[in-house]
Amino acid sequence: MNNGWIKLYRKLIDDHLWTETTPKQKTVMITILLMANSQTKDWNRIGTSYHVDPGELVTSLKSIAEKAGIGISPDNVKTSLKMLKDSGFLTWKSSNKNRLITIANWGKYQGSQNQNSKQESQKITDTFPIGSQYFPTNKKLRSKEVKNKELNHNVEKQSSDQLKGQVHEVIAYLNSQTSKHFKANSKDTVKLISARLRDNYIVDDFKKVIDIKTSQWAGTDYDKFLRPSTLFAPNHFESYLNERPIKQKELSRHDDTSRDFGGSTRYRHEAKPEPIRTPQKGDEPF
Repeated sequence: MNNGWIKLYRKLIDDHLWTETTPKQKTVMITILLMANSQTKDWNRIGTSYHVDPGELVTSLKSIAEKAGIGISPDNVKTSLKMLKDSGFLTWKSSNKNRLITIANWGKYQGSQNQNSKQESQKITDTFPIGSQYFPTNKKLRSKEVKNKELNHNVEKQSSDQLKGQVHEVIAYLNSQTSKHFKANSKDTVKLISARLRDNYIVDDFKKVIDIKTSQWAGTDYDKFLRPSTLFAPNHFESYLNERPIKQKELSRHDDTSRDFGGSTRYRHEAKPEPIRTPQKGDEPF
């Protein structure tokens, strides 16, 4: 009984014997498979003759529990045997000393270990036909892999095209508002915009930041900072987005000049307007 092996079909993992049983019940089931005789056996013990066929075993609840290992008690074995019997996996006959357990369909799934490899292969093929969901052909596997790769490629291409369009839209808007000529395919620019998009910002948020900072910085010493590396930087973007733009009315009041008592034009030209906005330390991109 200790020689050879048993066959455990992968199909079992989808069967109710596996999906609807506890770990202890699974342990008892596998233990019984391992304990079952693989060939006919006759013996005599204390004047009693015994005969078992392949797939049968004469044993006791205590013996099964000991073979199953730590954590399995005779009571666990008893309840597991009842479940396995109700499921049609086995039958048994018991006496005062032991019980004879017979595993159903042993010959169908285990067969003789003396069969040649051709017979074994044929049994597997009969049980799991070539091309079935349990034994797919290499051709079908390759076809499925190709389809999955094509699908993933299409998704990636669509995502890449969408990102490229968003970057172009943002940079085109920045150039139109600042009269500058930044390139939408700049590696650093694409990286900055992509990162903010992954932070769940949208294109309109970029446009809002551009509008706010343009109203504040255009024509000032800070005009040079109207650039992607400053506007879209991770430590600036959110705070810029929540700032208030300078309205046209606020700008126009700085164009008004005062006249001297004689209405001198020279005085008007020399008069310095009030600063539009006092640069704040937080505005600096460093």
